[in-house]
Amino acid sequence: MNDLAKCVHSRDHRPDKRQVTLGVAQLAPPWSVPVAMTVEQGNINDQEHFRRTYDQVRNVLKDGSLIVFDKGANDKRNLESIVLDSNDYLTSKKLNSSDDAVFQAFDANAWELVDEEDGVYVSKRVFPSRVNYYFFSEKLKEEHLASRRRKAERLLQEARVIQDSLDDGREPPKRFRIDNPLVDVRYEYQTKLVGMDEEAALRFLLDEVVDGDEGCFVLTSSRDMVATEALKIYRSKDSVEKLFHSLKSEIEVRPLRVWSTNAVYDEFEGFIAQLMISLTRYFVSPVKGVSTMFISNSLQKLMAC
Repeated sequence: MNDLAKCVHSRDHRPDKRQVTLGVAQLAPPWSVPVAMTVEQGNINDQEHFRRTYDQVRNVLKDGSLIVFDKGANDKRNLESIVLDSNDYLTSKKLNSSDDAVFQAFDANAWELVDEEDGVYVSKRVFPSRVNYYFFSEKLKEEHLASRRRKAERLLQEARVIQDSLDDGREPPKRFRIDNPLVDVRYEYQTKLVGMDEEAALRFLLDEVVDGDEGCFVLTSSRDMVATEALKIYRSKDSVEKLFHSLKSEIEVRPLRVWSTNAVYDEFEGFIAQLMISLTRYFVSPVKGVSTMFISNSLQKLMAC
């Protein structure tokens, strides 16, 4: 298991902690039945991890299956592999200069309004081997701008702390320094705050963090669909996030980022438990809307009889 556990970027902001990476393949709603799980090195990239997870299920998929995944696993090799297997893909993509040009030419009168409440517009472009769905959301733009402002305010606060340390002749706080006795570092800090008032500094940071893509996203697929259908299907992949939430909070397998062999066995046991619960929901109609916790407790009581 030491071969799998790696110190890498962590969403928990703990890159010093070793971790493994979990991957799950799951049938789309309304079935939502998990069918495969992979445990890979903590530092594996998303594209390679997708390939290994997809390899587990590719031979049991019906021709024409639609594979839905996020932009992290989107690369040419993965897309071509899916198409060569006589399947289709639906994924998000990182915006490039061509996409930027499409959004810069946005015209509310020319694009299709698909969600009046959230102000979602779409423009569909058909290419020889794929279809791109360009979405612009007014609500999402507001959320992105609010997030960018919070980031700018956080950066400003950090710069203020460093500048105050410089003004007082002190070292910057520990969180801005490398904390490793084996690393000898000489720091020299200089901020751009000298001669700047807070409003000017915040405006400078906003210019840096706001890129003009706020509210914009692109879905791409080898299948030609109605744009609203593509969006609905892509959003349904959130069921995988709910699966991980269920593993942690209802099946009570914690933590998910582990590196001991026994802990990984626990992950597989939790996955099997989740599979049994999903199958119960699928085959027993009265419990389709029942919580995972209730089903889990009921099955345990049944097994104890």
